[in-house]
Amino acid sequence: GKTPLVLLHRLYLSIDPAMRGWMSSARSYLPPVAINAVMRGATLSEVVAVRGASRLKVGDIVSEFAGEAGGWQEYVIVSARSVRKIETWSEL
Repeated sequence: GKTPLVLLHRLYLSIDPAMRGWMSSARSYLPPVAINAVMRGATLSEVVAVRGASRLKVGDIVSEFAGEAGGWQEYVIVSARSVRKIETWSEL
């Protein structure tokens, strides 16, 4: 079947010291983020739409490492499988 997709609205963006290194050409454990590319980083987001069969529903809060799932963008469409639903705040 088709991969279920979710439209996410970013609520929180993680700002980490490693990002400074990702913005330079210095050798690192990850490739640099190119100029004008979307910055990768962990996020918390609200699900605002769901397409396809998914365990997620509108209003759910999800976490992800956004290097794989859309990065620092206010809104992003990603595979529902690339995010983790937050059941309680203690999971953060």
